[in-house]
Amino acid sequence: MSTRGGFLAGLVAATAAPLLAWTLDARTVAVGGLVLAALAAGLIAALSTTAAAIDTAGVCWAAYDGFALNRLGELHLAAVDLRALGYIVGAALIFRCLAAGLRAVRAAARTDENPSFALPAELPAGPPPRANLRQTAGTRR
Repeated sequence: MSTRGGFLAGLVAATAAPLLAWTLDARTVAVGGLVLAALAAGLIAALSTTAAAIDTAGVCWAAYDGFALNRLGELHLAAVDLRALGYIVGAALIFRCLAAGLRAVRAAARTDENPSFALPAELPAGPPPRANLRQTAGTRR
């Protein structure tokens, strides 16, 4: 997924996370909203680019802080707010690293199982041989 697509998906996920936390249980919306915001940021981070992951983590934190933690759309920078920012950005980076590791393992397994994907150890010197076009042109009639 591209950066733009990841960020747009992150906007949807960041908006849905506090709304889902409110519908599940209004008494524990602060904890549930944090878990859902971190999960949303992490999933977008795993599917998209690093830039989209960081942007999405920021939007998820803003939605969580403004609507789940403070409930009036206000962003604060108290200790609990900054701790939530750290959790959400940390989850996004952890998911991003795990996804990169899984991609690397899959790529290595693909080249081990199917040697046609592997590059040759040494490339042949010189240009590739060319077919004699005059001889092959006369045979097709």
